[in-house]
Amino acid sequence: MPSGADPDVWPILPVRRVLFPNQTATYNIGKRSSVATINNALERLGVGPGRLPEAARRSVDSLLGVVLLREAGDTSDGTPVLHDVGTAARLIEVRTAQSGGSQDRKSGAAAVYMIVVQGVHRLRLGQLFAPEPVLQM
Repeated sequence: MPSGADPDVWPILPVRRVLFPNQTATYNIGKRSSVATINNALERLGVGPGRLPEAARRSVDSLLGVVLLREAGDTSDGTPVLHDVGTAARLIEVRTAQSGGSQDRKSGAAAVYMIVVQGVHRLRLGQLFAPEPVLQM
């Protein structure tokens, strides 16, 4: 529900570890489309990396859909295969990962950001579309 956009369109962050409503979790972000999603959120909020100010955390622009990836991988067009239900989450903090730091265990991609999100409520996915580079539904 980013401001200035269709209220039924959400930026989607595919993850490998489930997030439940009211849970706080940390994720390493390194995949190009996921980094673009976080950069887009920071731009909309008008802030840089770090703990988001209270006003930014309360903004609808801090919301994104956190959705668990299915094991099967990507579709033929490169869109990830996701579960049908995810969690609307509020971005709390974005930290720049240190160079040579942690890597995603499955993809081997170096983390660019380490983010902290808090689950808000369940979210049922509609049709996904990927206007490069941010995955949305």
